[in-house]
Amino acid sequence: MRLLGVDPGSRHTGIGIVDAEGARIIHVHHEVIHTGNGTLTQRLHILFRRLQTVIATYQPASAGMEDVFVAKNAASALKLGQARGALIAACADAGLEVSAYSPTTVKQAVVGFGRADKVQIQHMVQMLLNPSLKPAEDAADALAVAICHAHHSRMQTIADTPRTKRPVLRRWLSGTVRQLDPTGIIVLDTGGVGYEVLLSLQTLCGLQQNQQAELFIHTHVREDQITLFGFATPKERALFRRLTTVSGIGARLGLNLMSGMPVEELTRAIDHGDDGAIARTPGIGKKTAQRLILELRGKLDSDDLAGTAKPADANAEDVRSALINLGYKPAQIDPALKQAGAHADFESMFRAVLKALG
Repeated sequence: MRLLGVDPGSRHTGIGIVDAEGARIIHVHHEVIHTGNGTLTQRLHILFRRLQTVIATYQPASAGMEDVFVAKNAASALKLGQARGALIAACADAGLEVSAYSPTTVKQAVVGFGRADKVQIQHMVQMLLNPSLKPAEDAADALAVAICHAHHSRMQTIADTPRTKRPVLRRWLSGTVRQLDPTGIIVLDTGGVGYEVLLSLQTLCGLQQNQQAELFIHTHVREDQITLFGFATPKERALFRRLTTVSGIGARLGLNLMSGMPVEELTRAIDHGDDGAIARTPGIGKKTAQRLILELRGKLDSDDLAGTAKPADANAEDVRSALINLGYKPAQIDPALKQAGAHADFESMFRAVLKALG
C-alpha cells in the first residue's frame, strides 16, 4: 500500500511517500515544496497544485499529515492553518482520506520517544528506510509522518480484519529452550516453531538450555518489527508494561530496569522514592529515575500487578500496551478503555477502544 506523508508549512512543505508491505516500509519519493516570496494566495496555489501533481504521479492510497500546535505568533499560526487547508483540499480533490497525527505521536512511532529532536528523527528515518538517504529536514519530517501513518494503518487493518484471519498476539508460550544467549535472548521451541524471545536477566537466570520453560509474553509492535518479551510471572509482565508507559522509557530500557533488580525491590524503590537505586540501572539517569517515581509512585498495587485486580477484563492491559506502542498517551487510553467496557477477546476490545479514541 502506497502512503503519503505531509509536513505542512506556508513556505516550506515536506512531502514523503512510502510503500508499506506488511511490517516492511520502502522509500519511494521525498521532496520539499518551496513556495517562494509571493503573496499568501500565490503560495497556497503553489502548494495545492504541486501536491496535486505528486498525488497524480505516485498514486498514494491515503495520506497522513502532521497536526500543527505551535507557531511564532497568531499571524503565523493562521498562515500555517491556511497552508494545511490547501494541502488537505489537494488530497480531498484526489479522493484521499487524510489522517492527522500530533508531533508527539509521529516521534513516538519513528524514534520511540515523544520528545525526540529533528536530528534524531532524520537519523531514524534514514535507518528505517535507507541509510544512504539524505533528506532535508522538512522532507525527513514528512517521511516520518508517512512511516507513522503506515504503522497506524497497519494496526487499523488488523482491527478491521475478520477474527479468523488476524495475526495472533502471543500472551503465553511453553516449550524447550533451544538457544540461550547470556545477553538475554533465547529461542523457544514450541511445537516445532522457534520463537526468539527477549528476557530480563532476572528471568534468564531461571532457565537452562534444552530444558522446558513457560513464559508470559508481551508482544511489542513497531512499524518495522514485532518483538516478543518473556516473563516468568504475570506480575513481572504487568510491571514491565507499567514501566513502559513512562515518558522516555521504551521496551528495551524497561527490560533493563527489570534486569537490575527483582520485581519486589524495584516496586519498593519506586514507592519509597529511591532514585539512587533506580539510577544504577544502565541507561537510566537521575532525571529519568525521578520521572519514573513521579509517574508511578503509589500506583503499583500488588494485586493489580499480580493480575487479579481486573479478572473480568484480562485483555485491557494488552490493548493498553498496543496503543502505547502506537503513540497514544495513558491519559487518552484510560478513558477510552473505560468507555469501551469489557470484551471477550483482544480484537473486539481493540476495535472498540480505537472507535472511542476517534
